[in-house]
Amino acid sequence: LPRKVVLLEIVGPLQTDDGVLTDDPLLKAELLQDQYVKVFSDPDAVDVVKALEGIPQREEGISDFIFTTSCIEEALAELNPYSAAPKGEIPAKILHDCREVLAYPIWKIWSKSFEFGFIPQQLKEQQIAPIFKKGNK
Repeated sequence: LPRKVVLLEIVGPLQTDDGVLTDDPLLKAELLQDQYVKVFSDPDAVDVVKALEGIPQREEGISDFIFTTSCIEEALAELNPYSAAPKGEIPAKILHDCREVLAYPIWKIWSKSFEFGFIPQQLKEQQIAPIFKKGNK
């Protein structure tokens, strides 16, 4: 039996910066867009080199551990694409299905982390949000 899907598409009145409630669809769209820009960051805006600046290179640790982008791809291919991801984490299906594209950036982060001996906090935290594509906002 198909499940009943209920979609709520109504956005109630929103408060403008000067405290006035508005029902104007265009103004509400602008207010929501402004909030979106304030809350979500652009993943392309993270400067990995800048995030790693000033971090001293560790002399001790795993120096002869070598891995390649193909190692990352193989690891991502082993993920079960249907397993659930914790809240706020990247779904396994995306990691599995996009492994060819994600392998190099993940490899770069891991190799720099091994080189410097830790993962910078900026690289641990990133918010990703869906981008509105079609229909009414």
